[in-house]
Amino acid sequence: MKDARKKLEPTAEVGIFVGYIDTPHNYRVYLPDSGKNVVLRDIKFQEEKAMKCSLEREIHFHADEELLVPKDELQDVDQPQDEVHGVEESTHAAPTIRG
Repeated sequence: MKDARKKLEPTAEVGIFVGYIDTPHNYRVYLPDSGKNVVLRDIKFQEEKAMKCSLEREIHFHADEELLVPKDELQDVDQPQDEVHGVEESTHAAPTIRG
């Protein structure tokens, strides 16, 4: 018998927003509970809350999950993304809920 979701089980999963795919309405989200990267269309951002985690320790991208960006969409960057002047690196990430 197929596992059916029970009435009182959660209907959403907590994920970490990673970026956009193809259009601003397709979101790449990391699901820490399953360790997977997924592309979702319908998500709900909880901007007022923050998750405390170390992204270096928690997020593991696999070679078969590479994100390919068309060359015409790449932008020249004068400095690495992790070096933004006047902004300290934070260990907090905005949580998202997969609905």
